[in-house]
Amino acid sequence: MPFDPELTPGARNAVQVCLRVQPAEKVTVITDEVTLEIARRWCTNWKPSVAATNAWVIEDVARRPLADFPLRLRKTWRLARLASSRCRRR
Repeated sequence: MPFDPELTPGARNAVQVCLRVQPAEKVTVITDEVTLEIARRWCTNWKPSVAATNAWVIEDVARRPLADFPLRLRKTWRLARLASSRCRRR
């Protein structure tokens, strides 16, 4: 999937300035199909500089509407120092 180049400066700012992702941190991103391009751009900006990145697309893990936070995601979420959800409410 090609990236919209206009998303790069905002993603870089989110990763480096707002979230201040550090090299030793484990990062978890949970996104949905609607915001996938934004989440991919975030991951591209911090992947080279962090210890580990886990990224999930909610539709790949569970059916909407969610009744509970899926166990697979919960385990990953707990291990991350920085966890970001980039999902749009439906």
